[in-house]
Amino acid sequence: MTALCPSATDTAFFDTASDSASVGWRMAPAQVVAAALSGLDHRRSTVVPGLGNRLLAGSSRLVPRQAVTRIAERRMRPGRG
Repeated sequence: MTALCPSATDTAFFDTASDSASVGWRMAPAQVVAAALSGLDHRRSTVVPGLGNRLLAGSSRLVPRQAVTRIAERRMRPGRG
């Protein structure tokens, strides 16, 4: 079993949802699939595709949890610019 943790993926979802529904850069579906298959081939338990996504995911280990929570709340707040 492999947990796949992509960033926002450029799918038809964003045709309905606004662009503000994505956090960070959107990945092409083919990139996400390629990363997932590579992770399976290498028997990885977790796959976080994309350098920016991996850095963002790993940064939470270096920053206090309360700060991470505040940053995430501000980023996910509706109407953010």
